[in-house]
Amino acid sequence: MYFVSKLHLKATKRVISYIKDTSDLGVKFTRINEYKLVGFCDGDWKGSVDDMRSTSNYCFTFRSSVFLRSSKKQ
Repeated sequence: MYFVSKLHLKATKRVISYIKDTSDLGVKFTRINEYKLVGFCDGDWKGSVDDMRSTSNYCFTFRSSVFLRSSKKQ
């Protein structure tokens, strides 16, 4: 149980440090009047040298938000 508590304490300190260091940053939301569905896809057909498997990726956005994303080794 002590190991889990120590791990959680370390993660909590990192989150607090991140929030403290980025408190002057913000997120800008803009109104978009255009409803646009955009899809991106990519494939690495050579595969990695380690396991010789290819990777396929895709991502769909609607307006300015990503709502579907996948990356999969074949």
